[in-house]
This record gives sequence, C-alpha cells and structure tokens, in this order.
Amino acid sequence: MVSKPVLVNLDLKQNQIENVRLQLLEANVIPVLVKEGQIWYDIGQHLVYFYNGSEAIPVGYLSPATSDTLGGVKIGENVQVTSDGTISILNSTSSQKGVIRIATDNEAEAGIEVNLAINPAQLKHAIDTALASALVYKGVWTIAGSSTTTYPNTMLPAKKGDLYIVAGTGPSIVDNIEWNPGDYLIFNQDVASGTITSAMVDKVDSTEASDIVRLDAIQTLTNKTISADNNTILELETDNFKSGVITTEISSITSNTKLPTESAVKTYVDQNFTKVTFVDWS
Repeated sequence: MVSKPVLVNLDLKQNQIENVRLQLLEANVIPVLVKEGQIWYDIGQHLVYFYNGSEAIPVGYLSPATSDTLGGVKIGENVQVTSDGTISILNSTSSQKGVIRIATDNEAEAGIEVNLAINPAQLKHAIDTALASALVYKGVWTIAGSSTTTYPNTMLPAKKGDLYIVAGTGPSIVDNIEWNPGDYLIFNQDVASGTITSAMVDKVDSTEASDIVRLDAIQTLTNKTISADNNTILELETDNFKSGVITTEISSITSNTKLPTESAVKTYVDQNFTKVTFVDWS
C-alpha cells in the first residue's frame, strides 16, 4: 500500500475521522523513531499500545498486580464485584470458602446454623452448660485409713458433677462419713474455695462386703440365723447335716446333739426288746 507522508499538523476543528485504522504492527514491535504519545495496534497481542516517552504501554490493559505493583486483579470464585465496583468476599458456607461470620449469642445457643462460627466466650458457655448436668472424672482421691480427717482442698475449685474415685487404705472417717477404696465422691454443688464439708458431696458406695449373700454362688455362711418358721427348706438330706449329728448306731450314752437314722432305731429295738405274742382266749 502506497503511503504519503504529512509533514504538518492537521487541525480538524473537532470533526470526526471515520473509518480509521491504527497502524498495524507485528507482536512486540515498536515503530522506528517512535515519539511520546504515539499509538499503534499490536496484531499479535490484539492490544492497542501507546508510547509514554520511555516504554510502550498497552491501552486498557493492566498487568497482574503484585504485593508492591499496581495492576489488574483477578476475581476468584469466592469474591464478588457489586454494581458500584465494590469487591467483597462471599460469606463462607459448608461448601464454599469465604468470610466466616460469627454467630450471635442466640444463634450460638440454638446451635442449628451450619455456616456460622462461635467465639471463645460462646464456646466456653456451651461447655460450661453441658458440664453443669454431667459427671466429670477429675481423678483419684487417696485415703490413708483413720488418719484422713478432712477433704483435700486440692479438689478446689470444684464444679457440680466433679467425680473422684477413692483409693488407698480404708476405712477413713471424714466429717462423719465413712469412705472406702472403690467408693465415688461427687460434688453436688459448685465450691470455689474454703473448707469442703460432707454436705457438699455425695457418696456412691460401690464397695461390696466380702460376706454378702448372692443369689447363685457357692458360699459358706457364718454366724447367720435362718428362721424356718413359715418357710420351706427344700432337699434337706442327712448328708447335709454336720458330721456326727446323724448317727447310724444308738449307744447306751444318751445325747441331745445327735439324730438316729431309721435303721439305727430298728436295730436298737430289735436288740433290746423281746417280741411278745398275745393270744385271744375269749
């Protein structure tokens, strides 16, 4: 295409230039003898460039911004731009990253909103509320027989529901309550400081006496009184008696602590009495 140089400025008196194309250049090509304010179209990058006197700047295009350089900002999937150009991050949900919104006290108390977070004070309140109606294992209280006369202040401050298991040597009498290893001590009220009394704690006796009578167990009963009055003793046999109580031979020595068998009675009668036959002479 033939070109004709124009060596003077053109004053169009604010008239339009229609159907004009910018100078087309290959990608990254700067015109020869470029002057400040000169513009052209880069057909490789499809951008309009102008020369600011020291470098070619793309028109209407911002290079990506960095931490210390202004530039274009790419909007991510969790960021929105409102109609007035304000950039804001979307609220976080269970499936979307974003701004985490703190629940109000009422929302935290309700505990049904899955897209809200709670602050430390709300978390502590929730835990304290839950613990107020629950047993909390606090450790072992070691007793030392009768030498233990007070509840240890190391249990304080205590919350209602704090539980201790008793270990060591017992029994120990503390504030008129007997404690044995295996028992449980449970605080029935909050105690911040001071002296612990038996009114502040409950005792759960989980110990079992060694001579307790069980429903189905082989045991030896000692020093027990068993009343047979209005009761039925089943399957009582001669071999169930103490050795020597049942005798199979009646001797001349009388005893109030032995019972003869049927065979022993018959043998004794046969040996000591003569059979007499009575005849009716009438």
